[in-house]
Amino acid sequence: MKMMMYDEWITKNVPYKCHGECKKYTDLMKKEFPELTQVRGHIIYYNNFEDKDKRIPHWWMTTNSGEIVDPTASQFGHLFDPRYDAWEEGKEEPTGVCMNCGEYVYKSRSFCSDECERANHEFYRIKWGEFRHGNEYQDR
Repeated sequence: MKMMMYDEWITKNVPYKCHGECKKYTDLMKKEFPELTQVRGHIIYYNNFEDKDKRIPHWWMTTNSGEIVDPTASQFGHLFDPRYDAWEEGKEEPTGVCMNCGEYVYKSRSFCSDECERANHEFYRIKWGEFRHGNEYQDR
C-alpha cells in the first residue's frame, strides 16, 4: 500500500529525465514521507565494454523494512540489474578518478596505485618518443 503511494508521488513529481537530481528529489520525498530514510551511496552495474563493475554516485530512499524507493531510477533505465551500495558515513571520500584506469583516488592523488602510475607513464613515454621521432604513423 505504502509502496503504491510512493510510486504515485514519484510519477506526479519527478520528471522522467532527472539525471543528476537524485539528491534534490530524495530531499523532497523525505519532506513528504518522513518515515523513509534518505541514503547516499552508489549504483553498481556491470559494464560490458570495460568488462568490470562501474560505480555511479547516487541518492535513494529506503523503507523501515529495507525496501528501496528510488525516485530517480528512470535515469538508469538503460542499466541491467543495478545494485545499490550505501555509503558508510565517516569513510574517506574520493577526490577524483585515476588518470589511468578511472577508479577512485584519494587525497588528491592522480593515480590509484603505483602500478597505474607506472603504466600511464610508460604509455606516454612511448607515445612521446613516437611523436618526437616522427614515428607516430609507422605501424599503420
